[in-house]
Amino acid sequence: LAMQAGMNVAMDEIMAQGGLEGKPIRLVAYDTAGQAERAAILAEQLITRDCAVGIVAGVGDASAAAVSAMTERYGTPLLLIDASADALTASYPHTVFRLLPAATMVARMPAEWLSAVGDYNGDGDITAVVIAENTPSGNQAIEQAEQWFPALGMRLETLRVDLPVNDFSPQIARIVAMKMVPDAIFILINTESALDLQRQIMDAGIKAEKGTLLVTGRAALDGSQFWQRVPEGQWTVVARRGPWASSLHEIGRSFLERYRQFSVAWPDNATFGAYDGIRLLEDAISRAASLRGDDMVRALEETDIDLAAGHYRFPYGSTKPPAGHDAPDYLWHQWGDPPLLFLQFLTPNQDPATADIVWPALYSTTDGPVKRP
Repeated sequence: LAMQAGMNVAMDEIMAQGGLEGKPIRLVAYDTAGQAERAAILAEQLITRDCAVGIVAGVGDASAAAVSAMTERYGTPLLLIDASADALTASYPHTVFRLLPAATMVARMPAEWLSAVGDYNGDGDITAVVIAENTPSGNQAIEQAEQWFPALGMRLETLRVDLPVNDFSPQIARIVAMKMVPDAIFILINTESALDLQRQIMDAGIKAEKGTLLVTGRAALDGSQFWQRVPEGQWTVVARRGPWASSLHEIGRSFLERYRQFSVAWPDNATFGAYDGIRLLEDAISRAASLRGDDMVRALEETDIDLAAGHYRFPYGSTKPPAGHDAPDYLWHQWGDPPLLFLQFLTPNQDPATADIVWPALYSTTDGPVKRP
């Protein structure tokens, strides 16, 4: 429903300006029910029966692969807004573009940020601790950390927690016993237990003021919950995948205002992608030599436009393939600058909407990758 709302906002704006070149645009939407086989059938139906000139797909990796097989067969552009597997673009598919981060971009994010921060506590080493749930997603997060932190020259310690649990003293004891004081502790827990863990870590004297940054996730973006459970959470760093209030420019703020008519919740990454996907197709249609697939793909490759989530360009494509420019293959038709952000609270009880973006530099609202007490 959130993605549908994003598309509806885009369509309302287009129709309010008289359509495209004076002609109305029709939006056709289908629900794949998370089934790859059904996704393929509906994609073919969109192309052959509904005469779609482009498809925006908010589906997972398996369904995205099924849809891309159809768009490759018929030459119809496909914009992915919810599928992150590197393989979806790494084979250089002619029609497939991705608007959200590829999986490797997300996996590299924590290590790249800490590398930019450097030796925070000045002990001559950069050491990270990753605490994750003992679940498949937590195991994946640890595997990614074990790949990227050492690759960027940093020490890494990993800890697992079995949820539900209220007492994190075993994990905290292991941190206290470490020979090197960690420069950052990444709390990769997807529930509000992350806030309880952070508070207990701080109660043990481990905090930014004493040389260790605490990094948490989306649970901290609920300001009332965060400050109630972590009252001394000033200097906390928060990882955010997707746009945030402080990263939005005029078009993003306008989209957010219109989206609020559908929901008071903050739009997720795919909702921004749904809106931007429709506007990207509109832009490509206005510039393409014709509505033929090849002309539409060429127009999309030449995209250079500000939209709700940021400024869109696709650096690698048919005229500049990644292989010839020392770039990983998954960057084919990949939006080069999707918002993968680190925010930081700088004052007690700060509204998360006003938190500074400290990294990356492209979206930063302050100087440097972190602020110190």
